[in-house]
Order: sequence, then structure tokens, then C-alpha cells
Amino acid sequence: MAKTSLAEPAPPPSRLGDIASIAAAFARSFSPGVPRYLQLQNAIIGLIQAAELRAGVQLPPDQQLTGALDVSLGTVQKAFSGLASDGWISREHGRGTFIAQPRQPVTDLWHYRFRDPQSDAMLPVFSRLLKRRKVKSDDGLRRALGSDPLGYIDIERLVDIGGKFSCYSEIWLPATRFSRILALPVAAFDSVNLKRLFADEFGAPTISVEQFIRADCLSAEMARLLDAPKRGSAMVLEVTAFSYGRAPISFQRIHIPASDYPLDISPITAAPRVAPRVATTVATRGARR
Repeated sequence: MAKTSLAEPAPPPSRLGDIASIAAAFARSFSPGVPRYLQLQNAIIGLIQAAELRAGVQLPPDQQLTGALDVSLGTVQKAFSGLASDGWISREHGRGTFIAQPRQPVTDLWHYRFRDPQSDAMLPVFSRLLKRRKVKSDDGLRRALGSDPLGYIDIERLVDIGGKFSCYSEIWLPATRFSRILALPVAAFDSVNLKRLFADEFGAPTISVEQFIRADCLSAEMARLLDAPKRGSAMVLEVTAFSYGRAPISFQRIHIPASDYPLDISPITAAPRVAPRVATTVATRGARR
């Protein structure tokens, strides 16, 4: 093991954001009539854009900021909730709050191929992890994925379609094979193609999928999550993915609100690693707003 010379400068104890810099930026962001949580958001965003807070830097604890900025804990939490929703920071339970990596679009899309009706260009896609957990077995999951004595892993994501609208995705995986996914960092999921994650981390490449589309109405909770009209028209895309030997590895349900952006459901003929076979059944077309 290499020895550290006494003449070498000691490394910084941690990559913790400077609370004095945050307090100064917060003071500069003051504007009469603007809620204090928005002023704090603007201060943090300004520091990020000025490269004074870089990706991976941990922000001071909420309680510490409360005292330093002379604001309530609710103000800090509301500011951070908005920053997290917009992708500026990530809140990791038990670890803290971190400046997020710059958003990168998901690549090698199979299911979110929305096009601009004017230019016909494919809209960029960004994803954000909402929740992951282990759930018990039920008849629907057993039919789609087969029986698993350990249950299933449930992953919920919000998928931003080029800033135009959002989709909600819930994907289930057999727990016997994929339990370790619960221990991966949050950053492993954001704007990441899960098919690649399954292949690289679990040796489970997606060889083929079966897709079915049906019409539905958004529930009140789903409408709130997607910022869409309550009971508005929607499509639900259900996807079962298979790996080698037609072994099912995931079942996904995607809620797609009505929009003016057509979804390309033509068969996929090539992929960077494996040429997939896609069986698509269209039950109905989603309504347009």
C-alpha cells in the first residue's frame, strides 16, 4: 500500500456544501413577495449553475440549514422537495441530500418512443425513481412472471417525456433473482434504461417483449402525480419482458396520459446488444387532449 507523505496536504474531510455560501446566496435571492422556500430553491440552483455546488456534493442537514438561514424546517423541506422533483438534488433515506448528476436522457428506447408531430423528432426521455420495495405474490404477478417464493421487487418511476408531459411506470421483478436491486444507489435508476441495468448487473438481457395497450381513465391519485386532468383519458401499456429461453424477467405497467404526441409502437428491429422480438397488441388508441 502506498504511504502518504507528511508533506502532502490532507484530503478534505467530506464533500459537504459550505453552509456560509448557501446562506449568502439565500440572502442575495431575497425578493419581496416571493415565498422563502422559492428563494432557497433559487439560491441552490444559482450555486449549482455557478459550479459552486457540484454533482455529488452533500448539502448540510435540514436542521442545520434551518438555524443558519433563520427559516422553518418546513420551508427547507418544501424547498428541497421541489428541487428533488425537478432533478436538481437527490434525497437518499439514511444518507442525506446530494446535488444530483446533470440529467441525461434515457437511450435505446423501446416503450417511450414519442414523436413531435411537427418535426417528427423523437422526444428525449428522462426518468426518476419514486419508490422501490419488496411485495408479496399475487395471481397477476404469478401469471406474468411465474411463482417466486421470495415475492417480487416493485419499482415505481416517473418518466418525463421531453418536458411536455409525464408517464408513470411500475415494474415488477422476481425477488429471487433481483433482490440486490434494493441495495443499489438511487442514482443507478435515474434516467437509466432498466433493460441495460438488468443485463449489466444481473446477467438478464431482454431478448423479447410482449406489449398490450388498453384504454383507461386516470384515477385522482394518478392524475395528481402526472399533473393531468382527473378522470382524464389515458392509455395503459402492459409489457412482459423475456430473457434467454423465454424466461420472464419483468412485468411493467405504464400509464400514459392523453397528449398531442404520438407514440411509435412499430416493431423494434435492432438494439445495441441483442436483436429483440416484439409482439405488440393494440386494443385501442388513447384519446388526444
